[in-house]
Amino acid sequence: MFPFSKNFLCKILKDQGLYLFPYFFGEKEVFFPLWSPGKWFIGLCTDGEPRWEGGKFLGAFSGKHLFAFPLTLENLEHLREAIPELTPQAPGEENASGILDVSPSFFPELFKVLWEKNFMPFAFAHGAETLEGGILFAFWGAFAGGKSGPFGAAFLGGEKDLLVKALRLGYTLVILEAKNCISSEVFLWDTKKLADAFFSLTSRQKELWKRYAERTIRFSKDCILSFSEEPFLRMLLAYSPLLDVLEECFVVLSGYRVPFAFGVSFGDLSKEAHFFLAEELHRRGVDFKILLFESQAEEHLLLSRTIQGYRPGFWTENPASLKEEYFVILKYPGFSIFCNLLATKDPKSLREKFGPLPLVPSSYKEHRETFEALLFHSFEDFVQELQARFS
Repeated sequence: MFPFSKNFLCKILKDQGLYLFPYFFGEKEVFFPLWSPGKWFIGLCTDGEPRWEGGKFLGAFSGKHLFAFPLTLENLEHLREAIPELTPQAPGEENASGILDVSPSFFPELFKVLWEKNFMPFAFAHGAETLEGGILFAFWGAFAGGKSGPFGAAFLGGEKDLLVKALRLGYTLVILEAKNCISSEVFLWDTKKLADAFFSLTSRQKELWKRYAERTIRFSKDCILSFSEEPFLRMLLAYSPLLDVLEECFVVLSGYRVPFAFGVSFGDLSKEAHFFLAEELHRRGVDFKILLFESQAEEHLLLSRTIQGYRPGFWTENPASLKEEYFVILKYPGFSIFCNLLATKDPKSLREKFGPLPLVPSSYKEHRETFEALLFHSFEDFVQELQARFS
């Protein structure tokens, strides 16, 4: 425990330009989150000399030493060993939501508001360039948000090797982007080319043809699936390669024997294709937990309720779209809320700093230092605005 008051600690840190989040982990060694504009630190109070990466000595008081260590993958591993509860988890039965955003600074408050709504938050990363950052965002959201519930880290990528790297880094939900694995050109073939392909079906494709062709399945008055011959043949030829890729990918990922959940991301998908893919993946032993679509559709929810074992998901920019039976991914909620706050306060100054409004997430990289400094000095206003938007 601390040999001095937390108010005294706050004063020490403030004199060094550091903001203290009032959350403390550990007993003999006490860890706490620290922040300065564009920089995030693991604070440590100890009587030893920890050999972590890039430590900054802050002072010695009553036989205890204070350090600040930068938020890096190496230091994250040290902290996980010391505080096991700060480890991401795979999604379970609880409601869950993903967050895609540009800066770690947003995630503590976003995680807190999702915990308050009884959702398990996931920091969401998309693409190879965000692979390392996403796991750090997830950790910072939990560490500086007070870890009042379970949390996870989700990665969306288009290649099996990227998903493997994500598992090794500690991601707990990995989602394969399906668009490059679908033979979409089949939907444009003329009838002759389609007929030639029919007579060249593999034995596995022939089994699927017998199972589905000319079937009609009624789920409700408004949800009827029709697998008439020509549309289903196009579906079969287009999605068969994807089924093979997903099966192989799941087998490889399962070989790492770490807790994780598997998902698949689509753009638009017909209800017949949804049913076909979900049923056949289950038949092949692929235990997927998320099917991610471009937008919300009630028919996808109805199918998932019937087939069971997974949640449909969709992307949105609207925090009010959180729904219990979906895995909703919020796109840039912190960035959007803070930009709106800045525009309301001083639009002229905002244009002078960043150029034409409204700002877009890609502008963050170009103006990162300025943006982070503004956020640091307006953080309390941002928190109030965020809570109002999620209420």
